[in-house]
Amino acid sequence: MRIAIIGGNATGLAVAARLRRLSEKYKITVFEKGEVIAYGNCGFPYSLGNVIENSDELIESYPDHFLRNFNIDIRTLSEVIEVFPLRKEIKVRKNNNEEYIFEYDKLVVASGVSAVIPDIPIDYIDKSFVLRDFSDFSKIKEFIKTASPKSAVVVGTGFVGMEVVENLTKLGIRVSIIEKAERPMPWIGREFSPIISNIIKKNNIDCYCGEEILTPVNAGEGLKTTDGWKLDADMIIFATGIRPNSAFLNNKLLLDKKGYIITNKRMQTSNPHIYAVGDIASVNEQNIPFAGFGIRHAKIVANSIFGLNSRNDNMLQPYIMKFFEYSIAAIGMNEDILKKKNIKYSRIYTVIPDHVLYYPNPKNIFCKLLYDDKNGKIFGVQLFGKNGIDKRIDVFSVAMQSGMSVFELSEINLSYSPPFNNPMDLVNTIGRIAQNIKDFKLFIIAPNEISIFSDDNTLIIDIREKYETNKGMFKNAVNIPLSELRKKIKELPKDKKIILYCATGDRSYKAQMMLKNSGFKRVYNVLGGYIWAHYFSSTSCF
Repeated sequence: MRIAIIGGNATGLAVAARLRRLSEKYKITVFEKGEVIAYGNCGFPYSLGNVIENSDELIESYPDHFLRNFNIDIRTLSEVIEVFPLRKEIKVRKNNNEEYIFEYDKLVVASGVSAVIPDIPIDYIDKSFVLRDFSDFSKIKEFIKTASPKSAVVVGTGFVGMEVVENLTKLGIRVSIIEKAERPMPWIGREFSPIISNIIKKNNIDCYCGEEILTPVNAGEGLKTTDGWKLDADMIIFATGIRPNSAFLNNKLLLDKKGYIITNKRMQTSNPHIYAVGDIASVNEQNIPFAGFGIRHAKIVANSIFGLNSRNDNMLQPYIMKFFEYSIAAIGMNEDILKKKNIKYSRIYTVIPDHVLYYPNPKNIFCKLLYDDKNGKIFGVQLFGKNGIDKRIDVFSVAMQSGMSVFELSEINLSYSPPFNNPMDLVNTIGRIAQNIKDFKLFIIAPNEISIFSDDNTLIIDIREKYETNKGMFKNAVNIPLSELRKKIKELPKDKKIILYCATGDRSYKAQMMLKNSGFKRVYNVLGGYIWAHYFSSTSCF
């Protein structure tokens, strides 16, 4: 059987390698448009910042390795320019413009995606870049080395854009960000945007949100934004999105509205002899451009060609990124998506240290979880902090993929030792909060919503100890420490709405139960407490 694979890198080569492990009879040929067959493009930003000092370490494999170890024919600098599904042929163009026809029995499309390249200001034609493949990376690396830029503009605040921002800043380059959306990193929950903006400011980075670059056609006009800001920069890096590499198919396979190849759960396209994998594939109307997904696609395709029954039934992907000393992670849907889908949801906020307080240097983890308060289905989770974010987001991911409810999270047994965790982990704490809200019909408030719930008939009580209030209090709050609350219960008005808060929401929960069990009917707890509200207080991006 002749198997042709369009595209190398992690996904295409994973298909090829597994096919060879399954059978020695296959004649496998991989066609790669570029010169480098496999590279770690996720590491590009860190190599720009010299975190990865030797760029050659990003090259993961070479054609002769695959020939020696797998007897696989790797053809670099070979672009597939047309597919003929009925004849089972592809047309290939070599870098010398020579073209030839190649016949196949099964075809795997792993052509991936390319960076979106917008219109470039005329003064920056030779100083504008994108960062997607090894060629893009090499151009930026060489420009930094030879031109020694002092300033840069990064357009877009997705994963690549923000990682580039951090690493250019660490090189001593003054960076400005331009983001079309109203806030940086719009994929994370809105509550997290102010703290991200604060990190940006802390590192002397200017951020222009709700802005786009104008593209003047006359030389000398420089770099301007839609709101009239004029920026001075030695280079521009565009990180404004991706587009599928599917034009060469000429609509001979079924594509979605964006141009991604529609597949079934076995990764078969509209033609049963052609498969699509990785970034180019759309399964269940979803496209997830992550390496792990592509490698799992590769296994499914190789198994299907071999005759094994494999399916892609899991479309959940956790996201995580490093931004300076912080980690930001998410999985599932955020509030904006849930609202667009008209899905009713409830929210839980909590703040908990990454390990026990008595062990040195505990760091807070901020967590927001969205769920169905009837059946406990978890819709999405967002995490922010310095340590332990990767561990927690992966636990939430496994819980969601296995169909666990939020109420079951309190029963998960997780590792514990003082340097690593608390006896009751953040994941367990989220589950306990959800269960308590359900069992005791508790009223809760988000940390940014006190003003919405407050009126003239509301009493706001800060139940922290007095010395803690030196760091600030919510407007119109009175301080009654938890240690004194029981003695003063009779002084509190039962005809008023009472809002309780502490540092994180834990002690105020205890106070809430105390008042509820003492006959108070309208008692609210501010989840996340004052720490959450303090950390996420700024609302300005610039």
